[in-house]
Amino acid sequence: MEWLKERDNKEKVVCYAQDPDYTEVDTKILDEAGIEVIEDPRGWLEVDEHSIILSIAPNVPVKEIITDIARPAVIIWGRVGDNDGLVRGLTDPDSPRVRAMLEGYEQHEFGPDEEMFSDIVLYIRKSVAAPRPSPDGRFS
Repeated sequence: MEWLKERDNKEKVVCYAQDPDYTEVDTKILDEAGIEVIEDPRGWLEVDEHSIILSIAPNVPVKEIITDIARPAVIIWGRVGDNDGLVRGLTDPDSPRVRAMLEGYEQHEFGPDEEMFSDIVLYIRKSVAAPRPSPDGRFS
């Protein structure tokens, strides 16, 4: 995270986690690691251009929600492909809007274990400055 601090000229990187299934033990472990557990909807409200998003197998459409909210600095989630995913009944499908957003990101394979992490990708925003929405609310 040091590179992100330097790139965005930040002194401290604040880390939040949100999951309705966190137990007291989960919360304690995350707290000891310096990660603050927050409740829905605050997690969505904290997302901005400095955020790092980690979303693995969610049961909500995280990709679509993030596309509406901001252009985070880093995104780690399932590989976005040409298939919209609706046929497979996914709860977090790919879409033309998500693909358009990711045109502003570099794609990197996640982890050295291709078998275990083959569908997870690290996306890093290409520019330090996040794009601003147009008057109609869309990001270009």
